[in-house]
Amino acid sequence: MNVNGTIYSFGGIRDDTDLDSHYDRATADTYAYDTANDSWSSGPDLPKALWGQAGVVANGTCYLFGGAETDVFGSGNIEDSIYTFTPGSGWSTLGATCPEPVYAVRGALGPDGLIYIAGGATGAEAQTDTDRIWRFDPSSNSVESSEWATLPQPVRWSSVAMANVDGTDYLYHFGGHNVSSGNIVPTTTRYPLSGPNEGQPESMADAPMAFRQALSDTVINGKVYIAYGHVGSIGTNDDFKPNVFRYDVETDSWDEEMPQIPSNRARIVGASGVVDGTIYVAGGHIKNYDTDAHDTKAYVDTFDPDKQVTVGGGTGPTETLPSTNPDATPEERASQAGFDIQNTVTASSTGDIGGASNTLYVVEGELSWDGQINIGNASDVAICGTGDASVPIPAGYRDYAVTVSGGSGFMWSGIDMDQTASGAWGRLNVNTSDRGFLEYFQTLGSGRRANPDPSASLGAKSGPMISMPATSSGGANRIKNVGSVHAGVMANDHEGDRPIGVFLADDHEGTLNIVDSVFDSFPNNGLYATNTSGSVVATGTTFRNNGVSNGRIAHGRFENCTAAFDYENTELTNADAGAHGVQGFAVEDKGKGSGVTITGCTVELANVAKCGGGIDVRSGVLHAIKNTEVHMGNVGGAPDIIVDGRCEQIQSTALSGSASSGTAVINNGPQMAVADVSIDYPSGRSDYSGPINRA
Repeated sequence: MNVNGTIYSFGGIRDDTDLDSHYDRATADTYAYDTANDSWSSGPDLPKALWGQAGVVANGTCYLFGGAETDVFGSGNIEDSIYTFTPGSGWSTLGATCPEPVYAVRGALGPDGLIYIAGGATGAEAQTDTDRIWRFDPSSNSVESSEWATLPQPVRWSSVAMANVDGTDYLYHFGGHNVSSGNIVPTTTRYPLSGPNEGQPESMADAPMAFRQALSDTVINGKVYIAYGHVGSIGTNDDFKPNVFRYDVETDSWDEEMPQIPSNRARIVGASGVVDGTIYVAGGHIKNYDTDAHDTKAYVDTFDPDKQVTVGGGTGPTETLPSTNPDATPEERASQAGFDIQNTVTASSTGDIGGASNTLYVVEGELSWDGQINIGNASDVAICGTGDASVPIPAGYRDYAVTVSGGSGFMWSGIDMDQTASGAWGRLNVNTSDRGFLEYFQTLGSGRRANPDPSASLGAKSGPMISMPATSSGGANRIKNVGSVHAGVMANDHEGDRPIGVFLADDHEGTLNIVDSVFDSFPNNGLYATNTSGSVVATGTTFRNNGVSNGRIAHGRFENCTAAFDYENTELTNADAGAHGVQGFAVEDKGKGSGVTITGCTVELANVAKCGGGIDVRSGVLHAIKNTEVHMGNVGGAPDIIVDGRCEQIQSTALSGSASSGTAVINNGPQMAVADVSIDYPSGRSDYSGPINRA
């Protein structure tokens, strides 16, 4: 639901893949997605937890009709209530009600100012599907007609849209699921909103495939877009297909030759809306028919029909984890994180820490080394330090100091990683579905090898300082107030060291928040997360003197972050070598979609022997660079911004430096919008190359 460029999500279902019962999953959550700034915020809860309701915006107010409380196949009630939500004012319950309790229903606002509600179901049973179309008058907050028209057959989970053809306004109705027959249908029917044939059905061209729970009310320039949902059939996970169909109301024809959704993003639709000619789709889920579980997704996708590109964007609301206080006691920190602690153990060595769920391990002072800490697949495990707590990594040990193999809920808080011994490098490998906390610690010394000679023959240990995937699509982990300086050897064509600061692989499906942290002098990337469907949201974090990209991601955003490199001021050895091509921030899509924004950041590359650019869109989509400064010093003619994928816009950004050659902004992708961008370089350097639309 779009209100002035903000997409609202109300209620819905939560992920129940880890629940014993799948009948208690409705939520009352309200989230708002600001499309201009690619940011989420929370709002006041619905009056009750609901899913399957129809949502329509009229005059800046969101109207919600019907819905189910939990699962109608369990004990859930179906509602006939009508709620309104006005941004800034909150929720109201209207005195008017729907003509009957209904869920799995869709609606749209007509040009006559009336809201039209079509189809749905009044219960779990097949015979409760309804063929009713009724309309509501928001000017009087009343049902204007309880049975305005009739569908060709009773269906739930259909799609609707409004369009004008030859001066006549129509309600269009598409697809849906007729549960009595067990069939998903491809039918298209339209209804004149006025005139002698008002409310009379007119059969139009069937869709290329049957569908349900797809996009609804997504119209751009007189064309209706249908995508997501079940396509063709229902009953297996193969029914979630990447097809996109476009219906032309003027010619009554369907275009099947549309770019597809990335296959890993196909799902049942969550919240959606059209903003400035772009379709936004947030959230959604995939049903596992074997277990009757629902794997909810936090994705945000955009579809721009003018550019003919489908993009897997970022993810949903972030920073959903509770705040913790570094000055609080270990018991208080674990409680603040929402952990259910039933046992507390004072640990004096790493051997005292095991894999028991619901356990708090308190570290006072030095935690002596007795081998790797292996938590296994446990949940709600907190390891918290007091005072100057630390764990000394033995000389020559270059592996994980802590490994968490699964579960939900892990905390490492206030315990420094002491790497002052020769060649010591203690790392953290935390694989939680949700609620992972690495907070309030730093690495002491460096993770450099005992012999830092940059030679391939040394067989240097590669890998990340921190691996912390959120393995559930709705899960969130956090790195906060962590400082790590590696001080390794600059990577030369994959010789010598290759350690990374933070690395995420394809098992990362949720959100990793990196807050107020520092990752410095890693020979490879400071942050590397490009083969993931999940997101990284870095705020207030510094990525400095890392040997390839300081920060490289596929999904998410950098907010108020710094990316910097200066071979005259770094802990790296051999830092003035050619290396791979140092970059500030980079975007790269390795096949799982992409969507990144960079806002309020600073990129400063002062002295770089081989520079790949301040901001590099290697592949995929960078939605926007806003309110950002890029300064390029002694970097040859390297560009401030180079695009080989797609960058949609650069806004309110300053580019400067000392180069007198090369080009500041190189766009090798589709046309890019540029507004309020200042470029300050000596003569001899070009401002732009490639397709640029300058406002």
